[in-house]
Amino acid sequence: MLKLTHSIVDIAITCSNFEASLHFYHECLGLEITLDLQIPEDVATGAGLAPRAFRQVRLKAGDTLIKLMDIESPPECGG
Repeated sequence: MLKLTHSIVDIAITCSNFEASLHFYHECLGLEITLDLQIPEDVATGAGLAPRAFRQVRLKAGDTLIKLMDIESPPECGG
């Protein structure tokens, strides 16, 4: 059986449809938005989080934070 060593869990989800995901977690499930922030490109790339700037919305579910991330897909390579 799996035993967690911490009562707090952080879950990060990169969303293909960010607005629909945010609506589901916040409006349908009723999770509280605790933070809505824009991560600048230099921070995203410097910390190895993403290849570009992105938006992250954190929602609280008990002791768990669900972090929804809106990262624009890179353009397809030509040729």
